[in-house]
Amino acid sequence: MQDALHFTELHRLELRNAFSLAVFRKQITAAIAQTAWSNLEADMQSGVLVVSAVLWPDVFRKAEQLAELHTPVSGSRSLDT
Repeated sequence: MQDALHFTELHRLELRNAFSLAVFRKQITAAIAQTAWSNLEADMQSGVLVVSAVLWPDVFRKAEQLAELHTPVSGSRSLDT
């Protein structure tokens, strides 16, 4: 699919945790969280999201460089970098 979005295992973890955290905070119900996850899985099955392998050591090295440059100004956390 030409307009597919790349999706990594980190995205998967972050979304799974975000849905569960929203349930914990009573922002959504468990049923809504399950529906959201099912929709995500359907997007992966249909090719809207493409699971992509990532060379994490390269990503972390680049993120460290970006953090050194930008965090003193932006105040971002490491995973936001």
